[in-house]
Parts: sequence; C-alpha cells; structure tokens
Amino acid sequence: MKEPPIEVSILINSQIFARGVEQVVVELARDDVLVHQHSVAEATAAMAAGRINILVLDTELAPQLERALSEQENPPKIVLISEWRHAGTNLPVEEDLPCGFFPARAPESRLKYYLSLMIDCERRNLSEGGCRDCPLPHSLKPRHLLLTRRESEVFRLLGSLQTNQEISDLLNVSPKTIEAHCANIKRKLNVNNSRELLHAAINWVEGR
Repeated sequence: MKEPPIEVSILINSQIFARGVEQVVVELARDDVLVHQHSVAEATAAMAAGRINILVLDTELAPQLERALSEQENPPKIVLISEWRHAGTNLPVEEDLPCGFFPARAPESRLKYYLSLMIDCERRNLSEGGCRDCPLPHSLKPRHLLLTRRESEVFRLLGSLQTNQEISDLLNVSPKTIEAHCANIKRKLNVNNSRELLHAAINWVEGR
C-alpha cells in the first residue's frame, strides 16, 4: 500500500518569508511531499486531523499553538524560525517538541538541509528517544559563551529576571558567591556594570 504524502505546514508571520520557505520545500523536488501555508486556525485544525508531519513554526506564533501541540498524541516534527540569532534558553514550546532552530538571516542552504533531513527521517512524526544521532537538535543550543558551567547557570537566571538573592537560594550558595560569579561574567563578557550585565543576560536568554 502506498504511503500517504508527507505534509509540511508553514506557519510564519511574514507572507514573503513563508513563500520563500515554501519555495525551498518545492526545490527539494519530492513527489511524496505536500506543502501548505497555514494560519494558526488552519494549522490547529490540520494537526487535530493528523495531517501535519512537519511544522515550520515562527517563534512569535508558537505560543498560540501551545495548547494544540500539548493535545497531540503524535505531534509533528517542528523547526522553529526566528529573527533572533539563536534559540535562547526559553523555547516558546515544550523543550522536547522542536527538532531544530533556524535563524532567519542564516543561509537558505541551511534551511534546505534541515528540511531534507526532516523529510527523509524514517519517523513520520516526532518520537521519544529516536533523535540522538540527528544533527538538528544541536541547532537548539544557545550561543556558546566562554563561561564556566556555574557562571552560565547564573547568567541564565539573571536573564530570566531572578535577583541575586533568588539565584543564591536556587543554587544553594551564598550571595557573596553569586556576586563573585557576576564579577567574573562581567570581566569575561567585557561589560561595565550590573545594568549592562542584566541587558546582556536577557538578550542571551531570548536568543538575541
């Protein structure tokens, strides 16, 4: 029996960008792939009917699909697309849902590579524990910083708007230790004061 086509849904705010992504899929020249540009309502209905295998999702629209995705027994494979440089640390969907992240300013060839991997993947939908050897999840990692593991943890919490005292309580260390970590982070990132440090941390968490 012939397999049903792989259905790709494009859900992106910019119609121009969405058309560009659609053209990338078309250029893959796969007879077994159908591509659609969807609105949030159309994508929600298509997922409910089990008709989406791959979802190209604008991070700005992702919160509007949060409930629909959580209700999926077999959610689609997702590649997140954003104007930001990297995925940040607070993904707009559950951490185990997206396959990868594509920054909008990256070369088109990278998106074509990502989509070809997702289309060729033997799994029709995202599956638990089956993606260890895939290179796509590496694209979800935030931009690397030359910080120690603990300094990165403090920086992430600062970017999530935790106070020094709250970070101290969360990490079970003294406030003096947190202050020392912040001083080291300032030096390594070449920021001048606590205000600049907070701004840099927020940008990193958000992927800017």
